[in-house]
Amino acid sequence: MGILNKKGQLQIQETIIAVFIFIVLIMFGLVFFYKVQSSSIANEFKDFQMEKNSIDFITLGELAEFSCSKAGIKESCIDVPKLLIFSSFSKEYFEKFGYKNITIYQVYPKTNNVRCTAVNLDNCGSWEVYFKKPSKVTSKIVRDAPVSLYFPDKDEYTLGIMVVEAYNV
Repeated sequence: MGILNKKGQLQIQETIIAVFIFIVLIMFGLVFFYKVQSSSIANEFKDFQMEKNSIDFITLGELAEFSCSKAGIKESCIDVPKLLIFSSFSKEYFEKFGYKNITIYQVYPKTNNVRCTAVNLDNCGSWEVYFKKPSKVTSKIVRDAPVSLYFPDKDEYTLGIMVVEAYNV
């Protein structure tokens, strides 16, 4: 009876060790799966942010806050006086734009790149439309595109370039 008892205890101990090893292997598998999934999700989020920034960039010139119109007909250009007004109220647009720097430079006819304000509108060549830079930047995406700038007081069009720097935190 003693030999059967010891043999039974040994089989129970072997079963407990096998279950313990099985649970440890499952735990390692779950940790590995979690690490792989979290890395995958982080990469997908970065891709999503880049895609969102591209879409925001494409539609930026079409915003009513920037776009110009003549006789009530919307045109594909940026109204320069609206840029000055927008830049003074740009703090309210953080939820829409996030961490970005939007600057527009006039490239033709060539002017100096002095920052435009309401005072020096005739002798300037760059508009800082929106600026919100995070304290810690992990990466930055810079996009630029040509834009048509409209000066309604002179009824004149000039050529500019819009530079958008999108920051990832």
